[in-house]
Amino acid sequence: MKRIMLIAAVASLVLNGSLVAGEARPKTHPYVVIPKHRLAPQASTSWTVANLCKAYNFPTNLTGNGVIGILEFGGGWRQSDLDQFSSLNGLPKITVTNVSIDGTQNNPGVDPNADAEVALDIQAAAASYYYCTGKMPTIKVFFSGGDFVNTFKAAVSANCSVLSISWGANESAWQTQAPGYAQSVESAAQSAAASGLVILAASGDNSSSDGTSGTNVDLPSACPHIIACGGTSKTTTSEVVWGDGVATDWGTGGGFSRVFPVQSFQVGAPQAPAGLGRMVPDIAAVADPYTGVNVVVGGQVMQIGGTSLVAPFYSGFFAAAGSKLGFVTPLLWQNKTAFTDILKGSNGAYSAATGPDPCTGLGAPNGTAIAKLFAPSNIVKVNYNTSTKTLTLTGDANANSISVSLSGSTMTLQAKSPTLLTFSTNSGTAGAPVASATISSVSGNVVVTGNLADGNDSISLTGLAISTLTLALGTGNDSASLSYCTIGTSAIDGGTGTDTLTTASTKITTNKNTNFP
Repeated sequence: MKRIMLIAAVASLVLNGSLVAGEARPKTHPYVVIPKHRLAPQASTSWTVANLCKAYNFPTNLTGNGVIGILEFGGGWRQSDLDQFSSLNGLPKITVTNVSIDGTQNNPGVDPNADAEVALDIQAAAASYYYCTGKMPTIKVFFSGGDFVNTFKAAVSANCSVLSISWGANESAWQTQAPGYAQSVESAAQSAAASGLVILAASGDNSSSDGTSGTNVDLPSACPHIIACGGTSKTTTSEVVWGDGVATDWGTGGGFSRVFPVQSFQVGAPQAPAGLGRMVPDIAAVADPYTGVNVVVGGQVMQIGGTSLVAPFYSGFFAAAGSKLGFVTPLLWQNKTAFTDILKGSNGAYSAATGPDPCTGLGAPNGTAIAKLFAPSNIVKVNYNTSTKTLTLTGDANANSISVSLSGSTMTLQAKSPTLLTFSTNSGTAGAPVASATISSVSGNVVVTGNLADGNDSISLTGLAISTLTLALGTGNDSASLSYCTIGTSAIDGGTGTDTLTTASTKITTNKNTNFP
């Protein structure tokens, strides 16, 4: 049996062995289980956020100016707690802006356990960002009665680069009590990612069952466009899966979704059991409360853990690594060596294994290696001849810039953000095989230049944040499709022939199209 009353959402916060939980739908006050007798920690490790950043090899020279958003379904924060945390950790003053989604307000003092969730989120995110940049972040806390969809929209409108979520519930609860809402959350997450928002969510603290019978994963972390954050138990000498091996007891959430299908970007993930889909989590970090971090709640220093530590901890890092990185999950999966594989431990139904697994995903971070994935790269020139089916890359074509796959006459380019990408195709004369260039999962300050020669050519750009887009499609019957893109300046020339241009859910600041109907 789950140790909390599950209505629709559970906050993933463990406090010295106790869980802080909250309802998102239909109501949002937290539930908590506190042992009658607090036991001594199982491990002597107690981390400051800074020491944890150092242990995970986070760089200290990042220049990102990302705005950190934090979603809360209850509780509140006190400036006195933030000031005390700053004093204890040698940080400048932490400043926070409150944003009400539906009238819900910052309300500390009513439920101390919900306050602990809010305090953990703010302090972990701020300290992680400061470690990486040497400056304090802009933090906006979104208080909601339980609405993920409108919070995502609000975070985009508020110019957030990341959004940290430490609330969720198992999929079966969502499907039973709010049918179809999970799909709405995913759709909103996809749109937010296309606008540059990185969304991270705790995978839950009730092991592989997520507090129910059998195996279940947690929402919203199971949404494909949200980075699912699992947990480890970390000392100064070892790191294993956070879990006691009992599916219904405390430990990192993880498993396979019953709502969302297997995701192509999760290359190397174990095969999902029959009828199941996306693997959760994607990444992990310390979550065991007995090897947790020290934060200040109600004037007291507490050692806190849970997967709700992992989400804000990573959020500070991603905000430091770049602004408006967007849907970075495929990039992380393409670079598994940027993570330390966790090889020991279990979350109940699943055990750690070599490679990705439904306990800790890709593993624990090597912050320096991950940050390099978002460093500006050289211009990559791609030339594809459909007649000879020859693809030529010129420039920085290493694993950190671009990958290319070819199937028949279709070319797929997977650019890794932020990348300056220049490509051209030569499809010969009209009537030759169609050259189709599809660029997806790109974000950051991207410059895209395409020059397609004579022939019936098409290009599709999906989910890009592009500063400058220049396309010359040449002669022939050409088409260009822009889906969920944000573009500063575009100049698209269809050339001669019958051409089509579609811009589904795409925002273009300055637009100059020629030779299009």
